[in-house]
Amino acid sequence: MPKVVKDLCQPAYVYFILASFSTLFYIYSVIDKSRHFNTSEFNMNDYTLCGLIVHVTFSIAWIYILNRLCKSPLGKKFAWFFVLLPFLLIALIIIGISGALSYMLMNQKKVQEIDDKVEEQRLVIEGYKQQ
Repeated sequence: MPKVVKDLCQPAYVYFILASFSTLFYIYSVIDKSRHFNTSEFNMNDYTLCGLIVHVTFSIAWIYILNRLCKSPLGKKFAWFFVLLPFLLIALIIIGISGALSYMLMNQKKVQEIDDKVEEQRLVIEGYKQQ
């Protein structure tokens, strides 16, 4: 391994590993998608190449920032927080969606009953209008 990678603090190194997997997955998905789409109308390679460059540039900058943050007092705790923040946010989103779906499923019967009553009232009103 290069010396630069060996000298990274633990949070920056973890982010380096995650960013490496993400970059490899990005390259794989670009290659896979370019096989399935007609790229004569749309130059997909330029678009995805720019996305790859931005992704790699952002990853390198973020690794540098995390590594610098580790060197300050209490910085390692903040660096771990920033590395784990996306996972925490995704977990909160999943919990929120699960709660919303379970609430909707629990109240589905009540909503159906209300819909039935509204339909009955609509039929009654239409009956009065026809008389």
